[in-house]
Amino acid sequence: RKTMKKALLLITAIFLVFGGCKKDVVPEATKVQIEKETIEKGSNYVKISAEYEYPEVLTSVILYLSEKEDMSGALTFKCDIDEKTFRVTADGLKAGTKYHYYYGFSIGYYNEKSEKSEITTLEEEPFETQTITVNGVSFTMIAVEGGTFQMGATSEQGGYANDNEYPVHSVTLSDYYIGETEVTQELWEAVMGSKPSKFKGSQRPVVQVSWNDCQEFIKKLNQLTGKNFRLPTEAEWEYAARGGNKSKGYKYSGSNTIGNVAWYGDNSNSTHNVKIKSPNELGIYDMSGNVYEWCQDWYGSYSSGSQTNPTGPSSGSNRVYRGGGWSSSAGYCRVSYRNSNHPGGRYGNLGLRLCLPQ
Repeated sequence: RKTMKKALLLITAIFLVFGGCKKDVVPEATKVQIEKETIEKGSNYVKISAEYEYPEVLTSVILYLSEKEDMSGALTFKCDIDEKTFRVTADGLKAGTKYHYYYGFSIGYYNEKSEKSEITTLEEEPFETQTITVNGVSFTMIAVEGGTFQMGATSEQGGYANDNEYPVHSVTLSDYYIGETEVTQELWEAVMGSKPSKFKGSQRPVVQVSWNDCQEFIKKLNQLTGKNFRLPTEAEWEYAARGGNKSKGYKYSGSNTIGNVAWYGDNSNSTHNVKIKSPNELGIYDMSGNVYEWCQDWYGSYSSGSQTNPTGPSSGSNRVYRGGGWSSSAGYCRVSYRNSNHPGGRYGNLGLRLCLPQ
């Protein structure tokens, strides 16, 4: 029995010497080495991708960010790990702010941290109307401050409203930019090199372009400008047409007297140069009349529930268009009037207006 106790004590001693503390001992040469770090910065985020050197795949990597040098109150972000790289997006940060940061590494039971570094987010760009030039042609995008409005056949629309303009429902939108005018023939030609319009004139709105054509135009425009233009959603279009948060509740875009703001069936027999009629409350021209305008959404029925930044149905057969045109009756030029057509259709009274997310 004494021999057995001695054997057990010997085994325990061997375990403690050769194995019991092994997990806490990591040679200096095996510490994680950051070989290459790539950082993309915005006003409220940083994206980091890093290559590392270590004999094993890391168990976890945590990014610690703090405005204070002592790292108190640090924000933490878990990194995605591949075999020899890790990456992370840290968002919700303050614009134009210096942050101290380091990485916390876990390898099994062993933990270590990198050296501390600094990074400064970009200053926030002012949200204001901007003019953009592409291939020598300039156009203006109006800053539309987001807000909440009632979308559909509100009371000022009177007896003109159609069934598809109901039910009236509450919509909340974020900030965005929208074209001061419809896309002109001059701008279309500068991007696409073509002149599809029936009624010629560099400052007239481009027409006879399908929804599909508009997507190709926007794709090329984005390549030329490095921006992210698109068509406005139906909700963005109506909010801007109503005057956004400066709205005075007009039936048409900018007035209750249609002749002040629109080229339509009673005063026109073709398209006209943009920016001749009066603008609406936001300084936007021709959202009533001149030409109808494609929107991004598939066409569908309204619902009564409140919505935030709606984008319409997920699928459909027709795309929405808005605004009335040079041959339209007054009722079709109202801010709540809506219609749709096949995305491949081209018409002499249908064009487009650009939108740019903030």
